[in-house]
Amino acid sequence: MNISNHEQNALEYLQIMPSEILSQFIKGEVDLNKLAKVELSNRGQDTNGRWVGFKEATKIHQVTV
Repeated sequence: MNISNHEQNALEYLQIMPSEILSQFIKGEVDLNKLAKVELSNRGQDTNGRWVGFKEATKIHQVTV
């Protein structure tokens, strides 16, 4: 399987994640995209990881606080 540099970087973080959580991602029990939106919103960042402020990030990611 060929993976991109972005995927390789992400894989390094996934390697330390418990198998139970990885299994929940695969089964669709945990939405990784949703969690990423929440986290970027909590950081005040847009979809490119640039600072836009908390209020704007909440709008961009459509996250309810």
